[in-house]
Amino acid sequence: MKILVCSDSHGKKYNLKDAYDRERPDYIFFLGDGLRDLDLLELPYNVYLAAVKGNCDMIQEDETRCFCLENKKLLLTHGHNSHVKQGLWKLDLLAREKQADIIFYGHTHQKLETRIDSRLYLCPGAMAQGDYLVCRLDKDGFTYEFRTLY
Repeated sequence: MKILVCSDSHGKKYNLKDAYDRERPDYIFFLGDGLRDLDLLELPYNVYLAAVKGNCDMIQEDETRCFCLENKKLLLTHGHNSHVKQGLWKLDLLAREKQADIIFYGHTHQKLETRIDSRLYLCPGAMAQGDYLVCRLDKDGFTYEFRTLY
């Protein structure tokens, strides 16, 4: 399955649409700060959207989501409540508590991949700047690639 991961669109809703049109994913993970921008997307019934609320979103939505796909436990969060701009230690505590394998977060507007023990942390950068992440997850494993619209 192909997953489009994006965050921090901050009103640049056409960037979201362009990334979706380019990638045609099976899943979209939106990590907050631009939930209203998702309204522009006209998704077919077979595309799954999982979104979390960011610190700039005034819409009622979960601040974290955790679920399993292909035997991997995924954690989605914006990251502001875990103070990710000051480091990942607090987010790592949450990931340990949730027993997550792969953690997706936003808020920093900086692309980042890092590992802490066996956990993989990925920040797609800011969709407002055209940055996003494409992941593939299946029974054979997990791969990812940072991409940009420009």
